[in-house]
Amino acid sequence: MFEKKKVDAKVCWDEIALPQRRTAYIAFCRLRSVPDEAVALLKKELVKAAPATESQRLRCTWAIRLLEDLNSAAAREVLQDVGRNNPKAQAALKRLKRND
Repeated sequence: MFEKKKVDAKVCWDEIALPQRRTAYIAFCRLRSVPDEAVALLKKELVKAAPATESQRLRCTWAIRLLEDLNSAAAREVLQDVGRNNPKAQAALKRLKRND
């Protein structure tokens, strides 16, 4: 019916930083469709540095939402790593633990 397109996780990572919410959400959904690739990318990208610009903060917020939504062992591990310095990641982990 629909042709499944290959998802380029790096392109999606760039797109979730855009101020256009629709574009960011579509990128979020694309990343959601490739959970293993998404977690590997987020593990690498989120530990680089604390978000300093608005686009970096947007990207970090989307990434934390994605990790929480994926709720895999690998996603939780990334949230724990990021949560050492990020209150949003800490809050996401608390929500996940409450739902266990």
